[in-house]
Amino acid sequence: MDAPVRSSRRRGGVALVLGLTLGLVSAPAATASTAPTADSSSVTWGVAPGDTDHGVDRANYAYELDPGAVVHDVLEVTNRGTADLHLAVYGADGLTTTSGQLDLLPADQESVDLGTWIVPEADQIDVPAGQTVAVPFTVQVPADATPGDHSGGILTSLSAAGGDDGTVRLDRRLALRMHVRVSGELAPGLSVTDLSVDRRQSVNPLAGDTLVVRYRLTNSGNTRLLPTDAVAVSGLLGAEQVVDVSGAEPVEVLAGSSLDREITVTGVQSWGRAEVRVQAQGVAVGAGNGATVTAAADLSVVALPWAALIVLLVIVAAVIIVLILRRRSRAPRGKVAPEPPRSAS
Repeated sequence: MDAPVRSSRRRGGVALVLGLTLGLVSAPAATASTAPTADSSSVTWGVAPGDTDHGVDRANYAYELDPGAVVHDVLEVTNRGTADLHLAVYGADGLTTTSGQLDLLPADQESVDLGTWIVPEADQIDVPAGQTVAVPFTVQVPADATPGDHSGGILTSLSAAGGDDGTVRLDRRLALRMHVRVSGELAPGLSVTDLSVDRRQSVNPLAGDTLVVRYRLTNSGNTRLLPTDAVAVSGLLGAEQVVDVSGAEPVEVLAGSSLDREITVTGVQSWGRAEVRVQAQGVAVGAGNGATVTAAADLSVVALPWAALIVLLVIVAAVIIVLILRRRSRAPRGKVAPEPPRSAS
């Protein structure tokens, strides 16, 4: 069933999109995966929330609902191109990628949370060139939905067939974010796991070692978080070094998502032992006026300082050689016996 067609109208932020257009490449014997397309200019349509009782000129969708609640809202799809479009409309779960980007599940992965709550009135729509189509949809919260933040989005997708062999399919997608907070107890949570350290020794022991620190930061609670984290490194010699990993703009981490961190610290005077500590703090987005949680992890790195030992052995060997040479130079030389007197003839 096609959604109603309306004349196009200008609105600020009509196409606020979650991420870039996504390309889907699939082959008969391979698992499909998603990746950004090289040319997003081929996307000729935009999406925006419709003006309803839930708000006007919205950038995305956000609701606070009770378990079992049902919400009716509208998605507007505008065709800015010169050719008619046939688009799929559906919901998908949201996630924060391990690199820190907000994203939606790819087309080949089945949603299990908010993506299943989003039910468009039409799952396929035709959008004439230069026109806007309004797509009503409902958000149906299950009666047993868990409290806290549930994130996802509503997507529009244009699929194009590939070559004659049918092994390649291009899927261009535009989406709007959606956040639903289900009433109940909020429990922000944060954990630091999988802490590991790769120690790289310098040829010059006085220059210190290089430590590559890796760990995973996970939002283990039921609210969205803005985490900040730092790594402190200290060796047997020298002052402790503290490195801020989160940067100036904290990344929003959705409930259940993780970030993989990697930081390189140079000039660590470990001399065989180094202490690494990760300290993290998360501020809940909109929960309890910024409720905070903390997490930490520690690791000791013990390894023989080969470079220092080699230098030490060279120094010791040099000292021994010098001492031997000095002893030889100070040793008394043997005296020559005098010739016996010659007898008179």
